[in-house]
This record gives sequence, C-alpha cells and structure tokens, in this order.
Amino acid sequence: MRDHLQLAYNTFRMAEADFVAAELLKSAGFDFQNCLTFTHYQQATEKFFKSYLCLQNGEVPKTHFLEKLNDMCRQVKSPVVRFEH
Repeated sequence: MRDHLQLAYNTFRMAEADFVAAELLKSAGFDFQNCLTFTHYQQATEKFFKSYLCLQNGEVPKTHFLEKLNDMCRQVKSPVVRFEH
C-alpha cells in the first residue's frame, strides 16, 4: 500500500476507535455535555476529515479546527470513498 493510503487508513481506524469510545461513554450515561464524551466525538470527527483529505492529496492538514477541515473537505472535487477491511 502506498504511504499516503496507509496513513489515511490508519487515521480512519483511529477515528473509528474515538467514535466507538464516545458511543460507549454515551451509553454508560455520560451524555454529550460530558467533556470526555465530547472530546472523543470531536477527535473522531477531526480524524475522519483528516483521513479523507490525506486520501485525496497525500497529506494530513496541521490544524485542529473542525470548521477549517470541513471547508477543506468541501473543496475536494472527488467522490467519497470507502475503506474495505
């Protein structure tokens, strides 16, 4: 696998792990207002964005701002892809 594809895949898998952690915390009674639950959702979203951008241009952006990452993703003129396990 090419380096940027591996990086995109690894970033995507880390995003999945953060999302699962957030869902587990939420199901255990830590609602969305809980800082720990929110942090995992934020981290998952950031990593999903970065994975997509890495897949498209081979680089992971050096920002943590979701709005900026969202704008960068919207500028990509490529279809959304799925990783196969």
